[in-house]
Amino acid sequence: MRRVWRGASDAARLAVLVLASRTPSENGVVKIHTSELGRWLGMSASYTASAVVSELRRSGVVSVETEKASTARTSAWSARCCLCGRRRALSATG
Repeated sequence: MRRVWRGASDAARLAVLVLASRTPSENGVVKIHTSELGRWLGMSASYTASAVVSELRRSGVVSVETEKASTARTSAWSARCCLCGRRRALSATG
């Protein structure tokens, strides 16, 4: 796990924590708007979309799927936190 975080920005690390805390245990997927995540991070929606979400996609720690937006200004996406799934699997077996 340490290798995943090496070189990651603080914003991406914080985003994973925010997403993990907001992920429901029923399905392990959180639906969130870029602007909402940006508010949690204290960053603009444009920076969150261009830098943070891109880094999350590349990292493999969070699986990100963009949803169809009703308008060009809203960008909703679903995230599955891979670390949450591993934690649940470990707690189920142990």
